[in-house]
Amino acid sequence: MLVKIGDGWYDPEKVVGIYPETYGEAAVLLRGVAARILLGCSIEDAQEDLIAAGLIADPRATTVPRLTPDEEAELQHLYALGFSWMARDADGKLYAYGDRPKLEGAYWTASDATSSHRMQGDFDFVDAPGQQPWAIVDLL
Repeated sequence: MLVKIGDGWYDPEKVVGIYPETYGEAAVLLRGVAARILLGCSIEDAQEDLIAAGLIADPRATTVPRLTPDEEAELQHLYALGFSWMARDADGKLYAYGDRPKLEGAYWTASDATSSHRMQGDFDFVDAPGQQPWAIVDLL
């Protein structure tokens, strides 16, 4: 079975690793292939694809924080409304997103600009930019 990493499909048995290439794009190293293969995505997105495919462990999986009852209620409500991700901007404001947001400078943005919502809870475990966004379903 093939797995999708970036823009391509690969045999997981042949994937040896990924590494950052120039201009922030990621490349994959395959067993038996002497050339680098650009993935058409960032190293972070390639890692997310590898996690989704089960090829590497999610480093956040063992450190899922405990939510307060109010935080859990807010996340359940937002998830029911179709919000799937949350991230904190450099100015400290926390937003929920329908699509997985991308970091652009100091602020997170989603592909659909209308799919964001300012959150009310503290969620102290969500750091400012530099950390990956949190999947709401992983916290519930």
